[in-house]
Amino acid sequence: PQIPLTHNAKSHQRLSINSINMKLQFPKLMLLTVNEPPSIPCELWVDVSDLSPIDGWLATSDGSLDGVYLQYQPAMMESSGAQALRHLSEREDGRRYTLGVWGLNGRDPDDWETFQWFIQNCGMNYVNTGLQKDFKKDVVVPP
Repeated sequence: PQIPLTHNAKSHQRLSINSINMKLQFPKLMLLTVNEPPSIPCELWVDVSDLSPIDGWLATSDGSLDGVYLQYQPAMMESSGAQALRHLSEREDGRRYTLGVWGLNGRDPDDWETFQWFIQNCGMNYVNTGLQKDFKKDVVVPP
C-alpha cells in the first residue's frame, strides 16, 4: 500500500520526524537458493526432494524471512516435487512461505506450460520469466 498523504494548511509546517505517524509496508524478503552444490560459500543449495533445510534458513531467533526463491529443478515438474513445494506455501503449523522460482536463461524451460504448472500445482507466488509480455493466454489461478 502507498503512504497516505494529505495536503492542507498544516502541510507546510515543520514537523519533527518523531511526530510523523507513517505506516510503511516492508517488502518481502526472500532467500535465494541454487539447484546444485554451491560453487561459492554464500550460496545455499536445496533439492526439491528434501526442502527441510529451508525452515532453519528462514526462521531464526533474530527474525525471519518471508519465503524462498528457488532455482528451477526438473523434479519441480513432477507431482512429488509440486507437492513438496505446496507444503511450503500451505503449512499446517500456520506459517505460509512465499515461493518464487528462477531459472537459467537458455538452459531451463521458460514457456507457458512451465509457468502454468508452477502457478496451478506448486503454489508459486513469483515466476521469473523471460516470456514476451503477450504470453498470457487464459491465466487460471487456483482458488
